[in-house]
Amino acid sequence: TQTAAVWDLAYGDSANSTYPGDDRVDIACFDNYGPGDYSKALLQDCEAVVGFADARRKVPAICESGVRQGTQNTNISSWFVSAFLNPVLASSACSRVAFTYTWRNSRPDSYWVPLKGQATFDSFVEFARSAHTIFAGDPRLLA
Repeated sequence: TQTAAVWDLAYGDSANSTYPGDDRVDIACFDNYGPGDYSKALLQDCEAVVGFADARRKVPAICESGVRQGTQNTNISSWFVSAFLNPVLASSACSRVAFTYTWRNSRPDSYWVPLKGQATFDSFVEFARSAHTIFAGDPRLLA
């Protein structure tokens, strides 16, 4: 979760804030990587950003999220649904985020999008097939 000091630095009105101002921002978002099921911390950050975005008429988003150091580091095979999608959808605020990103599979031993045969692959497929998710190339984008 974001500490008050981190929140003020990113989104505050103080002289120490790096927030460039409402006239320069369209999307308010955060990054959150956690161990295993970190949904409580994810929802706290998400609800704070959604509240901030609502107050300033910005688009709320989860810029980056996932299992810290990659999905190979969780023993929750249903992680994408049980620790991410379902908690976000259950939150009236967080269910309104416009998008989220995963990190990229940058090394042969670190995966943020699991490969077929990995423990979280089936959960990712369920996540991807949800009516609440959409990916580049989805025909619904053409409508």
